[in-house]
Amino acid sequence: MQSKIMVSLLRGLDRRHRRVVGRNLHLAFPDKSEAKRKKLEIAVYRHFFGVIQELSPLLAGKDPDSFLSRIVTTGMEHVEKALQKGKGVLLASAHFGNWECIPLVFSRQLGRKVFSIARPLDNPRLEGKLCRFRERAGSQVIYKKRSLRRILELLRANEIVAILIDQHAVAREGTLIDFFGHQTYANTTIAQIHLKLDIPVVPLLVHYENNRILIEIEPELSYLKKNELDEDIRGVTQSLYNLIEEKIRRFPEQWLWFHDRWKESKRGDLHA
Repeated sequence: MQSKIMVSLLRGLDRRHRRVVGRNLHLAFPDKSEAKRKKLEIAVYRHFFGVIQELSPLLAGKDPDSFLSRIVTTGMEHVEKALQKGKGVLLASAHFGNWECIPLVFSRQLGRKVFSIARPLDNPRLEGKLCRFRERAGSQVIYKKRSLRRILELLRANEIVAILIDQHAVAREGTLIDFFGHQTYANTTIAQIHLKLDIPVVPLLVHYENNRILIEIEPELSYLKKNELDEDIRGVTQSLYNLIEEKIRRFPEQWLWFHDRWKESKRGDLHA
């Protein structure tokens, strides 16, 4: 009951993001009725309220063992195999499920630190808490701005770099891909590094099923080059987005719909 009240309160206070969520759900699921999209919107708020509740004790420095006991990981051998090449590994992930648990699991199960690319939060106090949690969890944050040199240094040292690729990119930095039947610009960092330096890319997504948290690590990305760089960048990026879309369609309430992902459609610059 308390959770329902808090979710209703959050939705009522968060009008700007509610509009973004509603628009995104309409673009992604045009065949759903308005009533079903509204039900899904409530489920999105409920999911992320639950994630915040779950992370709060960890942000406060509490022991993560109880949290870790609910996590089931499959495919860690794909990361281990990729690391044997000595070129580092790019983890391609998304704002899905509870992505913040990835470094903690890698630290405990693989004994390796994960270097995560991130944008600082607008709230400096909350950013400080999140940064300290990530460091305790076995992650080191690399802020997105001017991060490429650091990423390449880490890969040369055979480290693991995680990049969440599912947010909007400006046209000059992205490539056009199809996402839920709409063209949109996507970040190309992973694709460019993979194609130019032959760095292994391992897709990874986290989702909830009942009381379990599942970390599913896919085999290393295998892409047949067409030897035309722009086309190959688009192809690699589209391959990764196909995996993300498939997962979202299975568990739609667990993706971060609060982000204005299809900005171009709002302006009418691009078409489905």
